[in-house]
Amino acid sequence: AMAARLAAAIEDSATAKLAWLPQANEVFAVIKKAEAEKLQAAGAAFYDWHKPHGFDGHISEDELLYRFVTSFATTADEVDRFGQLIA
Repeated sequence: AMAARLAAAIEDSATAKLAWLPQANEVFAVIKKAEAEKLQAAGAAFYDWHKPHGFDGHISEDELLYRFVTSFATTADEVDRFGQLIA
């Protein structure tokens, strides 16, 4: 449920785009490097991820693919705060 909520926040963002729709608790997004640094400085936790073989999404020079992981401990408030940061 939190992964879907996180994916919706990313879809609504003007600074990020989903790499593909989540099917479990992991969400992958393409984000500008400078924006990702701001998000991490504000406390968001996520990881750089290598572009998988056959990935057909566009990633420009100033963007990277990032991996987000939700769990049973992820709260709606945490996801909503991230949504506010990335809006």
